[in-house]
Amino acid sequence: MSRAIHFEKRNIQSVWWDVSIPFVSIFLALLSGAAFLAVLGVSPIDAYTTMFQASFGDSYGMSETVVKAIPLMIAGLAVMFSFRMSIWNIGAAGQIFIGALATTAAVRYTFVDNRFIMFWIMFAWAAVAGGLWAAMAGYLKAKWNVNEIITTLMLNYIAIHVVDYFIYGPWKDPSNLGFPMTAAFPEIARLPLLGTTRIHLGLFIALVFSFLFWLIFRYSRWGYE
Repeated sequence: MSRAIHFEKRNIQSVWWDVSIPFVSIFLALLSGAAFLAVLGVSPIDAYTTMFQASFGDSYGMSETVVKAIPLMIAGLAVMFSFRMSIWNIGAAGQIFIGALATTAAVRYTFVDNRFIMFWIMFAWAAVAGGLWAAMAGYLKAKWNVNEIITTLMLNYIAIHVVDYFIYGPWKDPSNLGFPMTAAFPEIARLPLLGTTRIHLGLFIALVFSFLFWLIFRYSRWGYE
């Protein structure tokens, strides 16, 4: 007599398992990428070697990698809340775009010649705009049970085109020699840099938020629920 096989979630997860999961995930991602590169006739070893050297081969590459990683770290923390509640927010990219658009609007229309105050104005505008953009998918999910994977994903493309409209249109800096850019932010509206690199204070903000979220999930009743 055959017995059905079923899977059960672990009640206790070992430290070794927690440590190994990221490394296994990275390995599988590289392996699947190598398969696609091989199909395209590109040497995976040469491609990965070039990528590694450009990202970590010198101090400039490492600093630029960190700069690109900072918004991704913060966005990853944001969508983690959704994932822990089994809500699949695939719209982080669009929410970043809309947050950046709101930040630019804050600098253009509510500029204050004080770094501390200006930072909090920009922070608030970005948080509200990105949150409202995500809330559209949340409303559709709550009201008509529309799949949030589809809505958050499609909102990414709308956000990109909205930003493109302003960059190529009314906010385009005429002094940028035809390149699609807005005018550079004043120094007051920029996060302080670390040393001679382009790494900015956002790195510490991301680390602080990481620790804060860990405390919430680990020790608060709301995080447990």
